[in-house]
Amino acid sequence: MNEDSVPATDIIEEHGSFLLIRAGSRFAVVERRGGQIYPMMPGKREGEPLTSEGMASVIAQEGSLPEDEARRLFAELCARGDRLAQTDVVAEPASGTVPNEIASRRSQ
Repeated sequence: MNEDSVPATDIIEEHGSFLLIRAGSRFAVVERRGGQIYPMMPGKREGEPLTSEGMASVIAQEGSLPEDEARRLFAELCARGDRLAQTDVVAEPASGTVPNEIASRRSQ
């Protein structure tokens, strides 16, 4: 992907490690860790740089959502993260993985 083919990208909202991003007319929820962004999909995930090209690449990997569905998913993940942060014991998925229930919402 070269600079001319990368759509305009924006971080619409951020909360904790979650970002709601837009690349052109496509929306997605991603996770930011260690200066990289990761798709919200099951299995091992490869990070991309937090650049326009990286955001477009992550959206291409995980698929995009309609804006209203992306906003609902973002709000749900933020609320879940807030609830987990308030508990003493947190069970986390294996590093670099996403629960299947989140991944099943993706439209390709």
